[in-house]
Amino acid sequence: MSRKRVTQVFRKVWRWEASGRFSVRSCYRRLAGDIQVEGWVGWTEMWNCRLPPKIKSFFWQLCSDCLPTTKNLRSRMVNCQEVCGLCGKDDESVLHLFVRCPVAIEGWKAIGWDVNGAAGGNFLHCLELIFQAKKKPELEKVVWGCWGLWEERNRRVWQNKTLNASQVMFSASCFVDGWLFAQQKDQAKVTALGAQVWRLPKPGWCKMNVDAVRDHTGSWFGWAVRNSSGDFVGGGIKSGRGSCF
Repeated sequence: MSRKRVTQVFRKVWRWEASGRFSVRSCYRRLAGDIQVEGWVGWTEMWNCRLPPKIKSFFWQLCSDCLPTTKNLRSRMVNCQEVCGLCGKDDESVLHLFVRCPVAIEGWKAIGWDVNGAAGGNFLHCLELIFQAKKKPELEKVVWGCWGLWEERNRRVWQNKTLNASQVMFSASCFVDGWLFAQQKDQAKVTALGAQVWRLPKPGWCKMNVDAVRDHTGSWFGWAVRNSSGDFVGGGIKSGRGSCF
């Protein structure tokens, strides 16, 4: 039997890049413990949602665990208190901030979603279950609802201002509705439907806009009040089940 000489080739490979080459970005993500979400099942549904780019960008940061929550900041050696910016009690992880926080729970209830059964141990897994179970309009609610909670968190931390849970969701909903209205290209169609561009009230006056929606899960009535500068003064939501927020 003849022998053949086998040459063993040794090659160094960086396993956290598809090319096998080392990169500072992938090294930083590995050391920081960032979640890799390239293969997440919800990306297609999320990117197809009719939402402002800034909200989609925020949601990508959220799912990538790149948001500057106090827990993430401390993992990057930033000296800060690891406390939730919404409730001021528990540690501020993404799972707590958007699912387990009392403010978040009340906010989701205000738009007809009970998150008690969704509070698992992994935020990304929780989102996967939601995206598999819900239809597109409900998925859009989840995305802009998370954005609204993050905006409120920053408002409380940096501006020392507070909205109640239902106002948080209503304000986020109004922002999305305003963006969708601005995207209307067929102005003739909008005019034919009788839609009008919102105008500022007279100086010293306030204007209240109202809207209502109903589906198989219930009905909701909402209102928003703005002053003559266009600033949000107040608002609220009332559900058809009798709960008033």
